[in-house]
Amino acid sequence: MSNYRMYDVDVQTLTPLHIGTGRELLKDFDFAVRGSRTYRLNEDAILEEKGADDAAAAAVLAGTPPAHLIEDLLGTAAGDAFVRYSLRGVPRTQGTGARLREQIKSAYDEVYLPGSSIKGALRTSLLRALWAQKAMKPASAALGRNAKFAAQPIEKELMGRDPNHDLLRALQVADSALRRDVPLGVFNARVVTRRGIGGNERGSAPIEMEAIPSDQLFALTVRVDQQLFSTWAQGAELPTGGLSLLEQLPALVQQHAAASIAGERSWFEGLPGGERVAAWYAELGGLKLGNRRCLMQLGWGTGWESKTLGLHLRSDARFMQKIMDDYRMTRGIRVPPERFPASRRVVMSVSHDAQGRTQERIVSPFGWCLLTFKERK
Repeated sequence: MSNYRMYDVDVQTLTPLHIGTGRELLKDFDFAVRGSRTYRLNEDAILEEKGADDAAAAAVLAGTPPAHLIEDLLGTAAGDAFVRYSLRGVPRTQGTGARLREQIKSAYDEVYLPGSSIKGALRTSLLRALWAQKAMKPASAALGRNAKFAAQPIEKELMGRDPNHDLLRALQVADSALRRDVPLGVFNARVVTRRGIGGNERGSAPIEMEAIPSDQLFALTVRVDQQLFSTWAQGAELPTGGLSLLEQLPALVQQHAAASIAGERSWFEGLPGGERVAAWYAELGGLKLGNRRCLMQLGWGTGWESKTLGLHLRSDARFMQKIMDDYRMTRGIRVPPERFPASRRVVMSVSHDAQGRTQERIVSPFGWCLLTFKERK
């Protein structure tokens, strides 16, 4: 047996994808808007040009947003030196200090997909497969007290008792290749609920972010370390049958995705204004992918369903109600177990009618990708 299997994986975005840094950019300080584009400012270049190295000049400039110092240059060739990159689209909130969630990039503003994000999604699919393989049943006694780490005892039972014995020790997922040519966009989003879908009310305040648009392709590698399952390495005590699961990753991920897609389609079919998304999910669920391709949802907008055992937990309504109450998962709002989670994060289109009133439409979910695995020989 060779020491490892290596897969080249292409990841194509099907809907906008936001993987954030946790930082919020501020309008006129970190970015500026001109026409139909948003410009990420090079604050150092602006201040250097305006003489901010001089102590007296720096004091004058301290209270001035950088965008105001070059507002006549933005969108022109002369302004390029003061811009790190530009994005298609603009945030709906236009006041100074309005916030834009930052997309993860390299130190040189190159766009990539973190291997850790993809590995986390693969882990969820493996957990579901191991749960089904062992025919486990939901039991509140098996959960931890802390809501954030409630499933840790179950994860240890299924995946291994510590990092040295964890099944995912045998799975390495690299970051994707860096890309400078990805046309990042500004996307408007909301958290929508069935209670907040009337007229122009969409259930939450607007959220604006940088994101990778659909139809972008990234390349990365996935490596399965077979040596950890060899006779001499049995001290690693990885889960029984772990190697066969790792070698059928696309199929396991697709099983997880198919269940999620069916649930999301049903949820949006019952949502006024969600018909377009429901139809999209119906089309997605009908794709014939073969054994080398699978669907996966990544990043912001994936929600509870993509990070947990999901349907396996909801199979027992009494158990689901108990954990919803114990961990305050609904924040005091009564939601039937079969309808949890009660909200979704979606891409919104924003326009204005002849009277200047804001019109919004739900466009798509976030984060869906198509993965194609090709084993290296």
